[in-house]
Amino acid sequence: MEEMTKREEKEKQAQVALKQLIAQVDKDPYDPEAYYQLGMALTEMKSYPQAEELFKKALNVFEGQADKQALLHYGLGNVFYASEFYPEALKEFQAVKDSKLANEALLMLAQTNYAQKQYQSCVAFALTVFEQDATNTTALKLVADSLMALGSFAEAKQYYQKFLELSPANVEVLFSLGLVKLVLGEDAKGLLTKVKQSDAKYYAKMQTRLQEVEAFIKKTQPKDKAGD
Repeated sequence: MEEMTKREEKEKQAQVALKQLIAQVDKDPYDPEAYYQLGMALTEMKSYPQAEELFKKALNVFEGQADKQALLHYGLGNVFYASEFYPEALKEFQAVKDSKLANEALLMLAQTNYAQKQYQSCVAFALTVFEQDATNTTALKLVADSLMALGSFAEAKQYYQKFLELSPANVEVLFSLGLVKLVLGEDAKGLLTKVKQSDAKYYAKMQTRLQEVEAFIKKTQPKDKAGD
């Protein structure tokens, strides 16, 4: 009952905020930021068709004004990404022609490629972001996760370690580094114990993944011995 009350209260607050954002667009229909804020609020509420319609309408309002359209293309890309229309999302992020948004758009291109299992493209975009911003942990994780998916475990290890230099307590990355170390035949016990102690629920949830990696190691070991 208490949970329902909290949810209802949250929904009520969201509706109030939405009305304020609509009023802002009505007040100044030539402010791209107002459309963007409203569109992102609709996206957060999972009202994807309405958000898409709004951004497309706004793009028409600012036709021929590339500087103002950039934010709207970025917003529309986020709508498509959230609703899992990845080819459409890629098209919108590629249409962002604004140096201020360049890194954000590149990062979303990386994330969209990752979602489509286009790991090499993801690495290329995420590395470009990291070169521009050496503190971007999202880009670092995308590079490392993609390299792991591609089977480049030694390289993945390097990027997970770089990530942990910036954010040492991230359990997802600690766990992934542990898996990579297992595959490389290195000691991962300390890392996995740290994950278990930090977040027992996450560790329990990832047991299947751990078992898959252990099975992969067992499967490849005899082949290695046969090749010696």
